[in-house]
Amino acid sequence: MIDRILDIQPDNISGIKQFNDEASFLAIEACAQLGAYHIRSLMNCTRHVFLMKIKHCEIFSTNLLSGQFLITAHLIAKSSDAYSYAIRIQQNNEIYVDGKFIFAVVDYDKRFQSDILMSYYQSVLYSTINNKFS
Repeated sequence: MIDRILDIQPDNISGIKQFNDEASFLAIEACAQLGAYHIRSLMNCTRHVFLMKIKHCEIFSTNLLSGQFLITAHLIAKSSDAYSYAIRIQQNNEIYVDGKFIFAVVDYDKRFQSDILMSYYQSVLYSTINNKFS
């Protein structure tokens, strides 16, 4: 999970993730989480969001990730049901992951139940935003 959201703007989001000697591929999950957070914040969690495709992703280090990392996501394009982001993870101005991620957005239904998921995602999103000052 993303530890905290630093900033949310209409086309950008940034956050912090603390890694503790973890495999570098887990940074891809952090990228996906941050992009989904941004979309959920734009829609106030009224639809279900999931990673549909990683269009391109470079991992520049195979070392274990340790310490605090900055994650930034920039909205490239969107439609009613899809969002495309450029997402990057870096530490001390060194880039560790750089990629393009595509997310799908669907209405809640029997599989993705709004009475469970909407309140859960709102709780997680807003507690992460509120942690920005901790």
